[in-house]
Amino acid sequence: MLFSEKMNAAINGQIGREVAASLEYVSIASGFASEGLTELAKHFYRQAEEERDHAMRFVKYVVDAGGKAALPTIPAPKSAFAGAEEAVRNSPSSSIVPRRATSNASSESREPAGPPRGTSSPNGDTPLPSGNLLITEIGRRSAAELDMKTGLILYRGPLHVTYPSDTQLTRDGHYLVVDYSRPGKVVVVTQAGQVLWSYGPTRGPGRLDHPSLAIELPNGNLLLNDDANHRVIVLSRRTKQILWQYGVTGKSGRAPWYLNDPDGVDVKPPAFGR
Repeated sequence: MLFSEKMNAAINGQIGREVAASLEYVSIASGFASEGLTELAKHFYRQAEEERDHAMRFVKYVVDAGGKAALPTIPAPKSAFAGAEEAVRNSPSSSIVPRRATSNASSESREPAGPPRGTSSPNGDTPLPSGNLLITEIGRRSAAELDMKTGLILYRGPLHVTYPSDTQLTRDGHYLVVDYSRPGKVVVVTQAGQVLWSYGPTRGPGRLDHPSLAIELPNGNLLLNDDANHRVIVLSRRTKQILWQYGVTGKSGRAPWYLNDPDGVDVKPPAFGR
């Protein structure tokens, strides 16, 4: 076994929490569906699928490492709520926040400096040239810049994707983020939330399946890992075509030219391996 029994037990505990969250989302989603609230039901069914996917990743890791995946006892989720607001409030991430309608995206998304308000389901933190930290929040579907010296959240910007993952900064100072969904997306937005560029085919070989990270290459093209498609690709910013690919789309493996659920990518430093 590649890790200790204590670590194995800790991971099993996390598997249980992921499965429990999935069941809670299913319970909430089914309640919304029975009330005819189809959009809310879709959202929470999708959240349930994501939590289950997280659990299965942990299971696969434990098994591949020679450990034993064992689920703890999981209590039944709450199945009755007084109304939609209570159901959302009791969800694992409380991820839907009412927002006032406005045409001024900047005034809506930016927050004045003040006491930290915490983050909502963080999913990636990226160091910025300023020394601050860019935090991706699933719950708010936003990117928050955290002042590392004061501990204050300087502002938040909406990312306009369902399940944001690992926001990166482009050379122009914009936000590059992927939508960890199926079909997935790649989006470039300003700090105020204006969408400048997006890619997200819903069918065909270009369709993404749970991409988790995209980074900008020196020539402006994008390198990203397309997790559930078991591939890493380079995407043209100009033509929105796949220029290069490693891995066989939709087929996992360990032989040359195959990948198995890649969950990260980076550019090799010039001095690496010397």
